[in-house]
Amino acid sequence: HGTMQDLQVGGRRADGPGTWGMQLGDVAGVVKAALPVGSCSLCEAAVRGVLTYAAGGQGGSMASSAGVGISGRAPLAGRWSAFADARVAAPLSSRDRAGLPIRPALGATVGVNYRATPKLTLTVQNDYDGSPYRRTGLPVYDNAYTSVTFGLAYRMTRTLVLKFSASEDYNTGKRPTGQDSMAPYGPSDFSATA
Repeated sequence: HGTMQDLQVGGRRADGPGTWGMQLGDVAGVVKAALPVGSCSLCEAAVRGVLTYAAGGQGGSMASSAGVGISGRAPLAGRWSAFADARVAAPLSSRDRAGLPIRPALGATVGVNYRATPKLTLTVQNDYDGSPYRRTGLPVYDNAYTSVTFGLAYRMTRTLVLKFSASEDYNTGKRPTGQDSMAPYGPSDFSATA
C-alpha cells in the first residue's frame, strides 16, 4: 500500500515524499464440498465454509468471521457458462477493531465464464456484500459494497492454474454530493490480483 502527497509550493506542483509499506491482510481457511450428483439437475453445486482471521492489514476485514455459502455453475450456449454464489458471514465478536457494533452480513456473486481456448478462461462477475455494521449514520459504513471483476485463468498444468483479476467497486446507494460515481463515497478503489 502507499500514499503520495501532492504539494503546491509557490504556485508550482511538487511531489511530497509519501509513505509506502507492506502489511498482512486477512488469513482465510476454506472448506468446500461438492453436492451429490443429481442434487441439481442442470448444474454443479457445492457448499463452502470459511473461517477468516482479520490480521489488521490495510484493506483487510475489520473483524474475524465465520461464514457459510452455497454455489452453483451451469452451462450456457457454446463456450459460455454461468455461476452464482450466496453466502452469510458472522463476525466472531460483537464489535470491530474500531469499537463499532457489527452483525452477520449477506453476500452474493453472479457471473459468466467464456472458455476462449482449452487452457484459457475469461470471467466477468458482479459481487454484492451487505454491510456488517449496525446503523452508524455514515454511508461509508452503512451501505453495501458492490464491485465488478474481470479475470482470466490460464491452466499451465493439470494441477496448476495461473489467475489474474481486476476489480472496481461502484456505489448502488445514494452518495454525498461531489463524490466519484465509481466508488462508495471516496476515490475509486481499483484492485488487481495475481
